[in-house]
Amino acid sequence: GLPDCAPIGPTLGARRSDVVNRLTLPANLTPQLLIDQLAGFGFTVTLVEFEPYEVGYSEVGDGADGPELIDEGGYWFFDVETTELALFEAEIGAFTVGEPLGAIVNDTISCHIDRLKPAHTNYRLTPPP
Repeated sequence: GLPDCAPIGPTLGARRSDVVNRLTLPANLTPQLLIDQLAGFGFTVTLVEFEPYEVGYSEVGDGADGPELIDEGGYWFFDVETTELALFEAEIGAFTVGEPLGAIVNDTISCHIDRLKPAHTNYRLTPPP
């Protein structure tokens, strides 16, 4: 399965280290472990986890100035905030109807997150607030 997202090391020792890292990654990925793994690939990220509003548990006003109001699917959704996104935005006169108004060009970080995250979760890449 190597290489996948990142180039493998040029030396036998570096390639061995890549394989050992892949084989010894814990099965229960925590947010901090994901942050640490991405840091190992050179990305600085912050994870923002969401919790749905629940009657009897959440307080009135939650979501107004704080976390977004989301449905049950929020348990399996998170934001990955990073300043290391390469973005492009549409310019008037340079784009036509049907083209995206913007996109994230740096798909290396997406490749790593897709490989590391639990299969039942979803995320979005965002710049920090």
